Amino acid sequence: MTAEHSHNEKALLQLVADGDELAFTQLFNSYWNTVYAQALAYLKSVSLAQDIVQEVFLKVWHKRAALPAVERIDNYIFIIARNEIISQLRKKLPEGDASALPEQAPELVMQPDKQYAYRQQHQLLAKAVELLPPQRKLVFSLNRYEGLSYEEIAQQLGISRETVKGHMVKALAFVRTYLVSHGDVLLLLLLSTRL
Repeated sequence: MTAEHSHNEKALLQLVADGDELAFTQLFNSYWNTVYAQALAYLKSVSLAQDIVQEVFLKVWHKRAALPAVERIDNYIFIIARNEIISQLRKKLPEGDASALPEQAPELVMQPDKQYAYRQQHQLLAKAVELLPPQRKLVFSLNRYEGLSYEEIAQQLGISRETVKGHMVKALAFVRTYLVSHGDVLLLLLLSTRL
């Protein structure tokens, strides 16, 4: 993180702490997709993932007075999201069977250095997706982040299933190339397992 970015982030957090709703909207827009994708990956439910996003940012807003003291807002939001996801996963477990939780969500209970690497990988993937043309990015996001089938995407966007498939093939090819060029073979393997 550059010193300028750190300064801008601190200024944004101070504005949010002061109750500035536009600054809060900016913060929300910067991090909601990461929280949503993380929640969707573990909970496998669009509505539960949306609920998690709402809960996380509700907590950030309610605890906004503490934001100026936060060193890394991405870590702060990640921890709140992790706790919300774990709480939701516990609700799904048979009563008293918390031993199953670490197997269901290993990344959520991993050590800080691994959490950092995990976040870095997801940021790299997010950067690759951001570089896609708008329609391709939308198709990719609907399929990979919201779990919609090609048919559902085609119906929602008013295009053919073959057009959706074409967008996905090109999007995945671009994302793979981007990941290889940035040396993240592990993330490439994880992405490939979802084809």
